[in-house]
Amino acid sequence: MQFYLNKICASKEFANHDHYEPLLRYLVASTLKNETPKEISIAMEIFKKNRDYDPTLDSTVRVYVHNLRKKLQSYYHKEGKDDNIQILIPKGHYKVEFQENYAMTLNRSKSPFILLGAIILLLLVAMLGMLFIHHNKNIISKNDPVWGDVLENSQKTTIVLGDHYFFKGHFFGQSWNIRDVQINSDNEFEDYLDTLALSPEIGTLGKYAKSYFPTRIPWSLSNIASLFHHNHISFDMRIGSNFQWNEINKNNIIYIGSFRGTGVLMNVLQEQIHYNSENHELTMLTGDTTKTQSVFAATLTSDYPMIDYAIVVKRPGPRNNTLFFFLSTHDIGTIETTNLFSDPENIKEFENAYLRDREIKYFEAVFEVKGFSHSSMEHRLVYFNDIEK
Repeated sequence: MQFYLNKICASKEFANHDHYEPLLRYLVASTLKNETPKEISIAMEIFKKNRDYDPTLDSTVRVYVHNLRKKLQSYYHKEGKDDNIQILIPKGHYKVEFQENYAMTLNRSKSPFILLGAIILLLLVAMLGMLFIHHNKNIISKNDPVWGDVLENSQKTTIVLGDHYFFKGHFFGQSWNIRDVQINSDNEFEDYLDTLALSPEIGTLGKYAKSYFPTRIPWSLSNIASLFHHNHISFDMRIGSNFQWNEINKNNIIYIGSFRGTGVLMNVLQEQIHYNSENHELTMLTGDTTKTQSVFAATLTSDYPMIDYAIVVKRPGPRNNTLFFFLSTHDIGTIETTNLFSDPENIKEFENAYLRDREIKYFEAVFEVKGFSHSSMEHRLVYFNDIEK
């Protein structure tokens, strides 16, 4: 529980607010000891009141606990919406409750099979896509303006799939599989462990052997894999959380997934792109302080129409290789853009509008995609910038 408590206290909701952090820690510690906090004890311990403190005359504790309850609600609506365990303070009580977030937590007994099943589904859909997608699409050739240098050069290609990193914890006598959007690799997890001080009686954390693929991955992979299948070119696949920085020098790299799953590959994009994972706000950095930066924000709800902003980035790699990115917040953005850039007719329109006249080879483009679930209803290009080699 210390893991989630530290996250709450380090959040913006609790920044620069005296008393709320020690108050929350006191209530949680009392509850874990199976003690019911008393108002007078809280007044003396947290607010340094005297022993003659009279709750009927001084409402300090009740006011702070009321505000603390509202702060927790705000935290779980924003920064903590992905937390697997939530800390709640029932009205009229000072003893907290720990509630599992069923929308985000995988069942302990079923999760390994769910994760393994997702990987199997990914491979099956990808293979089906490679086998059948050519029946309804024209073949993209090796002299294609967008894909030619990837399909034609001597470099091998690695497709990096943006997975969701999980780690495991043991709390209250049960094992939990935990997803934190700020932790997407073993290195980030180890760095986070260095900031914690979990005691054995509270809980332990450890690495989890598997990760999870969101729905966008098999759909998008089938689109991109068809390019190589038609041209009889092989490719490798890697999981984003296991991708190492030195591998960027070896092959052409194609990343498919979310902004959160880019891992070390985000280092390639930071000069042009800033993504705020808390509010899904995307900022395109022009590099020219005289120009206005472009800001886009995807919708946070699943109501129709969902609005997603997807980025397609093609840029030169360090060793005459090519780096390609298909990123979005929701599933529909990545699925739609990989579909667009695996269709020769759409690529031709894109070339005529943005590439041909200026002989642009590398670029970044932002598409606004509207739809629901995994289905796009419409899209439009809202930002384009050429990248010089």
